[in-house]
Amino acid sequence: MPDIHPTAIIDQRVTLADGVSVGPYCVVSGDVTIGTGTRLIGHVHVKGPTVLGRENVLYPFVCVGYEPQDLKYAGQTAGVVVGDRNQLREGAVVHCSTSADQPTTVGDDCFLMTNSHVGHDSLLHNHVTLVTGAVLGGHAVLHDNTFVGGNAGVHQFCRMGRMSFMGGGGASISKDLPPFCMADYKNAVTGLNLVGLRRAGVPRPAIDRLRAAFKLFFASGHTVPNALQKIDAMIAENGEGDDLLREFVEFVRASKKGIVPYVRGRKQER
Repeated sequence: MPDIHPTAIIDQRVTLADGVSVGPYCVVSGDVTIGTGTRLIGHVHVKGPTVLGRENVLYPFVCVGYEPQDLKYAGQTAGVVVGDRNQLREGAVVHCSTSADQPTTVGDDCFLMTNSHVGHDSLLHNHVTLVTGAVLGGHAVLHDNTFVGGNAGVHQFCRMGRMSFMGGGGASISKDLPPFCMADYKNAVTGLNLVGLRRAGVPRPAIDRLRAAFKLFFASGHTVPNALQKIDAMIAENGEGDDLLREFVEFVRASKKGIVPYVRGRKQER
């Protein structure tokens, strides 16, 4: 049976699995489904349509499923879907989608720290970290193992590729950040996420080939099409085993916003 504090307010339309814990002064309203082992610690607000998976922890003053900060919003929404084993720390916000077809989505094993913000229609894959004060505009897409630093901002419709990393302190991007890259300051790629690659167990030869591809794309003066052709040639020459380079190339070719530029040794005011 769910454990519901007597001060919590639970709508009749809410479905709670066994093992759910709803703490004091929580408000859960509308069409909401909460999976086994999820805990709403206290003063948490969840509005449907929302699905919370298994073993999530929502800390005080988290808000999930409320209307988006979009003046064009007309009331149609597919709501929010949150996967399993996520932590939403104090004051984190996840707004509902502006689409009746696709919900705002948070995957599995994500860590949304205090006062972080997930804008409407965003898609977070798995193992995403938003540090305190990180802000995602609407329709942002963050792939697996991405990291957004404290008080950093991702502009609407921007994408962050797998294992990409944004610094904190007011860093921001308004273009797409390719997989395995680091960004800091304002729209500035500063290098590869070497620490993340090594921690993920990527072998040294694969990292060296990523370095070569990075240099071709960002630091050799080639146009984007020419740089991608040269990376394609690297992949063809090596045959099997260049999945990381393929992922990089596919991400860039799919970009609609353009790619965050590389600025060597850039030191500017944040």
